[in-house]
Amino acid sequence: MDNLFTAYGTPITVVSDNGRQFIAEEFKTFLKNSGVKYHKLSAPYHPSANGQAERYVQTVKDVLYTMKTTKAALQSNLNQFLRQYRKAPHSTTGQSPAQLFLGRDLRTRLNLTRPDDISTKVMIYQRKTTS
Repeated sequence: MDNLFTAYGTPITVVSDNGRQFIAEEFKTFLKNSGVKYHKLSAPYHPSANGQAERYVQTVKDVLYTMKTTKAALQSNLNQFLRQYRKAPHSTTGQSPAQLFLGRDLRTRLNLTRPDDISTKVMIYQRKTTS
């Protein structure tokens, strides 16, 4: 979690299940020292308490099954799914998860088929001339 906090900043709230690692005193101390204000726990042995996460897990399982995933191809297929999922606009927000999280769209192989827009060309030219 320290690596995540370093890369993306410390959240105000952390939500977890009641796993031993999340209710241990060491974890509570870590959260407090990191500046996390709230640690919310979902109900134990009650997956419907976190319905959104459970729905996402089901979606991933369905996609991997549809892709005929084997143990050897699991990571490759999972990465392929995640790239597409994070780039696709969400029906509620109209923005992709990557846009909401990172503030930009992910670049994929599909971007290679489109020429760069004019602002990108100008930026590349300016970098070349100032170097």
